[in-house]
Amino acid sequence: MSRMLLVLCGVLLFAVLTVTSASAQEVPPSAPPHIEKTAPQNQNPTEEVTRDGFSVGFNLHRFQDDFGTGVLVGTPTFAHDSIRVTAGGGIAWYPYAPGGNGEQTWLSYYHGRLVMEGGHRIKGTPLRLYGVGGVIALFTPPRLSGDLVHVGGYGGFGFEFYMPENRKDGPVSYLIELGGIGTGTQADKLPGKPIIANGFLMTVGMRFYP
Repeated sequence: MSRMLLVLCGVLLFAVLTVTSASAQEVPPSAPPHIEKTAPQNQNPTEEVTRDGFSVGFNLHRFQDDFGTGVLVGTPTFAHDSIRVTAGGGIAWYPYAPGGNGEQTWLSYYHGRLVMEGGHRIKGTPLRLYGVGGVIALFTPPRLSGDLVHVGGYGGFGFEFYMPENRKDGPVSYLIELGGIGTGTQADKLPGKPIIANGFLMTVGMRFYP
């Protein structure tokens, strides 16, 4: 009798385990595939693609009272997307030079700079805020100064706005930089030896991300 009871208990236990196993195998096939298929579809539309690679651009600037323009080249960002190195250069004009008849005229000079930008993208927005600092060199003609090269500092704060395009950054961004420039440059060939490109600076421009 006891042997039959043991056999019966074994059969009941086997039946319970079989039903439990069958139930466990029947439920997951419908639920997990549904979750795996729908979750990526709900997440893909909200994915953001940002621009952080090589860039080229051009800018308009004001060094003290001198208007100018130039081009720039930027490296991809590094150090957790926080640092970028930018090189730029172009032409500027000193607007107060005396002309042949005593009237004011513009005298051109050239400039080049190498700066480092440190900052971060504001998460969920197309705006990047950064600080910028580095060196700048001015190359003046003999009519303006007796020294050909003048080296100084360039620094300030920048704002870069990435034009959004289908939930990702487009290939173009706009930038504004405000700060100061100091080179100690003087137009010692002009009356009064006026100071050139020292003081407030403002730059506006565009970057292109190939």
